[in-house]
Amino acid sequence: MSYGRAIENQPKIREPAKAPRMVARSKGRLVQPGEMRTPLTTRPDVRWVVVRRRTLSALVPALAMTILLVAACGGPARPNPASGAMRRSDVPTGWARCAWSGSISRYLSLAQKHDTGSADAVKESWDDQQKIGAAAAEVTGYVANNSDCSKGVGQTVGASALTWTIAYRSDEAAHRGYEAGVMGFPTPDPGRVQAGLQVGSSTGLGVDSWTLTQTSPGPALFLAWWHLQSLTNFLVVVGLPATAANPIALRVDAHMHR
Repeated sequence: MSYGRAIENQPKIREPAKAPRMVARSKGRLVQPGEMRTPLTTRPDVRWVVVRRRTLSALVPALAMTILLVAACGGPARPNPASGAMRRSDVPTGWARCAWSGSISRYLSLAQKHDTGSADAVKESWDDQQKIGAAAAEVTGYVANNSDCSKGVGQTVGASALTWTIAYRSDEAAHRGYEAGVMGFPTPDPGRVQAGLQVGSSTGLGVDSWTLTQTSPGPALFLAWWHLQSLTNFLVVVGLPATAANPIALRVDAHMHR
């Protein structure tokens, strides 16, 4: 993944000095649930042992069944970022899928050979997301000209699109990942006003989302970063107007809802 000349001159979203937002290295907070206790009896010295034994005798079969079910099913399903990644049907007809598309490890290994700068930037952002709770990621790229895949998305002659889909260990971790931002782009304040920027429900991607459209300098650029349940997605579209790029985001978002 490379934004190259298409992104290097673009203005980054900056937070107001009086209300800074979380950045990629910020740490999220997790509110721990409290405990509620109720009186067991007015004679705890007599009834507590009886209640405890009866409770345990009722719980043991249920716990045993739960253990058996978990063992049979292999435990909780690992988040699958591929389910929310961009697909061929999301982009214009005739676009080619780049060979480096796939898991984050595959992308980093192959991109390092022709685009070291972008590979290093993605790895740094990925390391930060893992500290927040990211478990797996998928990078997918499509280009209008097949030869552009070797140049990296953002340095292409023709139009291109890329998604970086991240799956987290929980919905809460995914929300923290969204708040932290991605690739040096912090999540803007909901009330921020900037040309080409939309934040929240107006994007069509949900409350936890933002999109940025730039038409100069360089080719048209469309960015989107949003969160849904245990997934986040970062979309980069180069060389298409917003009227063509935004529908790609909406189609990718539809995959995340399934």
